Amino acid sequence: MCGIFCLYAKNDTQLVQESHLMALNLLRKRGPDCCGALMVGDNISIAHTRLSMNGSPNEIQPFVDNGNVLACNAEVYNHVALEEHTQQPHFAN
Repeated sequence: MCGIFCLYAKNDTQLVQESHLMALNLLRKRGPDCCGALMVGDNISIAHTRLSMNGSPNEIQPFVDNGNVLACNAEVYNHVALEEHTQQPHFAN
């Protein structure tokens, strides 16, 4: 069970900052294995907590890539088969 929090407040930076910390503390019980949080500018907060069922408990979200941010609630149960499949020659590194 993971926890995800996102808040956008157009004109209330203080609300975002206070809610950011409060939400992360509240979500901690939903995902005790790992947590991550991100402030985007002054008015967007994204937080994620993770309960690790399999895989590494240290995979910190939200993910950030080229200015894009993603927090998701998902577990890939066939990750071993996918890893084996992607090692085949038709997949480029």
